[in-house]
Amino acid sequence: MNLFLKIFFKSLATKIILLTTLLLVVILGVQTVLYVRTETKNLEDVLINNKKDFAELLAINFGAAQSLGGYAFQAQLVEDSGKTQDTVYTRFVKPTGEIYLSNIVAERGQFLKDNAIDAKQTMVQDAVYQGEKIKVVISPSPGGYTTWLGFSLKSIQAAVNVTIISRAMLSVIILLAGAVFALLLALYLTKNIRVLKNAAEEITKGNLKVKTNINTRDEIGDLARSFNHMTERLLQSRTNLEGKIKELSEEHGRMSSLVESVKLGVIMVDLSLNVILANSAAKKVLGGPDAKEITFRDVSEKIKGSVDISQALSYYVHTGTPLNIQEVMIGESYFRLFMSPVRDIIEQVFIGAVVVMEDITEQKKLDKMRTEIVSITSHQLRTPSTIIKGNLEMVLGGEVGEITKDQRELLDDTYLGNQRMIRLINDLMDVAKIDEGKFKLALEPAQLEEVVAEVVKLIAPLAKEKHVTLTYDHPATPFPPVKVNRQRVLQVAQNIIDNAIKYSSNGDKGQVLVMIQEGSKFLELIVKDNGIGIPEDEQDKMFERFSRGSNTTKLDPGGGSGLGLYIAKAVVEQGGGRIWFESKENAGTTFHTTFPYA
Repeated sequence: MNLFLKIFFKSLATKIILLTTLLLVVILGVQTVLYVRTETKNLEDVLINNKKDFAELLAINFGAAQSLGGYAFQAQLVEDSGKTQDTVYTRFVKPTGEIYLSNIVAERGQFLKDNAIDAKQTMVQDAVYQGEKIKVVISPSPGGYTTWLGFSLKSIQAAVNVTIISRAMLSVIILLAGAVFALLLALYLTKNIRVLKNAAEEITKGNLKVKTNINTRDEIGDLARSFNHMTERLLQSRTNLEGKIKELSEEHGRMSSLVESVKLGVIMVDLSLNVILANSAAKKVLGGPDAKEITFRDVSEKIKGSVDISQALSYYVHTGTPLNIQEVMIGESYFRLFMSPVRDIIEQVFIGAVVVMEDITEQKKLDKMRTEIVSITSHQLRTPSTIIKGNLEMVLGGEVGEITKDQRELLDDTYLGNQRMIRLINDLMDVAKIDEGKFKLALEPAQLEEVVAEVVKLIAPLAKEKHVTLTYDHPATPFPPVKVNRQRVLQVAQNIIDNAIKYSSNGDKGQVLVMIQEGSKFLELIVKDNGIGIPEDEQDKMFERFSRGSNTTKLDPGGGSGLGLYIAKAVVEQGGGRIWFESKENAGTTFHTTFPYA
């Protein structure tokens, strides 16, 4: 039964019939209600007017009988009027409100408390008598008397009931006729719709050659013609799509062959970090030699401990910024990861990211060997260099006898060269410690402004020699202490200020400004010059080993080792600070270095 009802009410014809019937019911119902109300009001008005005329006639007859002293006639008049249809009571009331006569004997002699006893003209008012709602007509009589005629409206209701029954019968006949009409209309309308439905079912089965033969000139005919046009376009689109799919399949085959031929591991993930492509090299690294498929969990688990790959990828996939992770360890091997967002070619929106894995294990071994060689060599060179320094100081100090002016000049040059060698050896030893992870600093509270003042005082002669104005904005009151390695911070500040002086403008226009700014969690050392600046394409490499600007050779022919900023970065970051710069070629450079409070 439930199944039948579902099918029945699902039919469009059923809905049309129900809708038409419901509409007829509403229209007939509203019409009947309005008709009954109007008819009731008309009947009520007729009855009231008749009763008003009757009451006025009674009042006239009562007055005539009263002038003739005919009490018996008045009593008979009241009794006869009380027997008329719909009459509830007939009263003659004195000016005092006393009921003089009434067809209801028990009421005689009672007093009415109603302002209508003074009525000067005929009036009608509502009243309740023994629980029934009635109408009362009050008409004035000679001598100040009033005639009260109470009557019921039940006869009107009976007439209304007859009207309602007749209207209901008429409504049923109209509803039946309407239902028949709706059925015929529904069958006519749904005939062509069923044709369209059958055609649509054929299309769902893949038959795009189906046509509808509906040639009417109404909306259904327009729909059928649009339907036929749609199937033609769909057929054409499917043909074109099949050709595109074939082209994409061929392109995908070529791309897969290309990715597979790459020796680097290649992985592509979507915006939800699901792995959608991985070549054999990546599968071998992450899933083992027999892995057929890998998941992002494999990637995350293998790299776990080296870097939070999930967080990194999620950030760079959604921001669209490339990311290079210089070193992660997977198993016993080292890899460099390159992550780059992937855009949709057409819509230019981010759809995922590609991760390229480069095995740098052999490179790491070579770096380790190089670091060990540098460390060993530096240690071996340090002792003889120190001995040479000591011997040169003894000779220059006259401890082994007098020397000539020419000899002193030669020995001074030798001494300076040896000093440069010792600094290089010390720098190489620091670099080796940094690369081996053995560069550890003992941190203690220190007054940064005092350290900087010491460096400025130490390096002032160089500024004077280079004709550079060196200005230190020394604070009037001490800053809070910072937690640093004092000797190493001295080395960092000296390196930065020394570079600023060396690479400032030629002539007397060179200026270097040194200042310290107080932050909420750190002090910031700022060194600003108006020198040659750093070429834009070289700025990313300034903190790498052996890195020097290509425009520094002219101003510093002897040249530095290119290790100062690399060591400075390690010193600052190990203390919990940061170091960075802004520079524009031929306009100057500003270095910023932060040191956390103790």
